Amino acid sequence: MKLKNWHIGVIIGSTYSAVFAPLIVWAISLGIDIDLAMFVLLPGLFGLLLGLFIYQTTTRERNVPFLITSLVFGVLSGIFSIMREMAPAIGIPEQSGFFLSLHMNCAGFQFLFFYLFIEGIREFRPKPWRLVLAFGLSELQTISLWLIYWFNVKGASTEGLWFFADLGYNTLGLFTFLGCALPVYVQSFRLTKEPRSAILFVAVILVGASFVMSSVLDYNSELHLGLDLDDDIGSVNDVLALGGILLFTIVYVSNVDYLYRLPADNYALMVSLKTGETIHFVRFKTRSKVDLNQDLLSGLLSTINLVFQSIMTTSSSITEISSSNATLLSEPGRWITATVITEKPSAILDKALKRYVDHFERMFAVRLADKSTCVTDYDSARTLLKKMFPFFVVDDDHSGGASPQLAR
Repeated sequence: MKLKNWHIGVIIGSTYSAVFAPLIVWAISLGIDIDLAMFVLLPGLFGLLLGLFIYQTTTRERNVPFLITSLVFGVLSGIFSIMREMAPAIGIPEQSGFFLSLHMNCAGFQFLFFYLFIEGIREFRPKPWRLVLAFGLSELQTISLWLIYWFNVKGASTEGLWFFADLGYNTLGLFTFLGCALPVYVQSFRLTKEPRSAILFVAVILVGASFVMSSVLDYNSELHLGLDLDDDIGSVNDVLALGGILLFTIVYVSNVDYLYRLPADNYALMVSLKTGETIHFVRFKTRSKVDLNQDLLSGLLSTINLVFQSIMTTSSSITEISSSNATLLSEPGRWITATVITEKPSAILDKALKRYVDHFERMFAVRLADKSTCVTDYDSARTLLKKMFPFFVVDDDHSGGASPQLAR
């Protein structure tokens, strides 16, 4: 019997509860504050998502390495935080903040890799200035944290270094969630109007608000600003972050395919033989109306590639033709070229297109070897769409290989 997503989530969640619940009880029995002991649940939440994503990657041939790496660092961050708090109680020396530096550094790497995941959703190639800024902030935090550890070992003051460590950590969190993730999820909600998009939007807001509050608390203390802040703000900050993580968990456990929801229109998918004949064409539902002539598109791509290969004396094909509001993203295979007509290309879309070409050619190897141009021979390729492109919604009213003029 095939297990559904929520079945897998229940199994993984139960396993983590069985592991971490006794740890919470043990921590409380050692005299550790109950609020701190509950923080043990965070590795369980990240572990729940991590287990689901690894399961989906292996069974559905999905590829989200940055998000999986982010969750791994989230689990490690929680584990090192627990070790830091419990080390004195169980007789392990903390070594002047060694576990604290590990905990904070892993948390920073978690946000860095989440940023890389978001960048893959929104861009075909990462924007250089965003990439430099994210890695710069991560490097600032990392260097500061380990200088703090080194100076602590030497018995020197580290007060000034904590400002730079928190500056890197808080700014990276604000940049990742409010600067990068928020526009993506806002655009996704405007595009789909789906409740899950709204939940992700709220989740990003909650996590972003927690970083705003964390920044105010840290800078007030380190820069001696003298602001009269309530002691409960720190607890509220933790609740906001945990609430955001829970919302992410609920959305992705209920539908892991939502990871691949793209914040742009994707108009159509076209598969052509290397000789130029279109053998498969599928139109997708979009928010904007666009008229597409598959024969003209196929002929255009074929002509451009022939001219390019002739002039450059190369066998390579053009893989991208862009304008301000549309892009033809192509992936050549042994026999075919698959092209997605999209409002804006992204790295996730490009990787999915590569996997689609590989599966398509394996699925129709005999027909392609015979150079069959009968479009009905390839109708069963629709079964690949859900597997390779879970973010596409087929427009059945206007899709098909026989009609030369497709208009929504």
